[in-house]
Amino acid sequence: MIEFRLGVTKHKTLFGDVLEEKVCITRETGKAILLRIENRGKVAEHWIPKSVCTITDKSVCVAKWFYQKEMEQQ
Repeated sequence: MIEFRLGVTKHKTLFGDVLEEKVCITRETGKAILLRIENRGKVAEHWIPKSVCTITDKSVCVAKWFYQKEMEQQ
């Protein structure tokens, strides 16, 4: 499973820079969620079927095979 932490996560680079990643669920239907990921000035949105993910208050875990097949293509 690939885990996306909901909210804002800050990462410190080796050079001391701080990078922010924002992840949120922007829409939800009975069968899927729209996951929005903002990272390094880029925004990506992905429809993820609920059958291939686990949603908690703090994170969304996506099946690794789905992530590799669908999300890495963009």
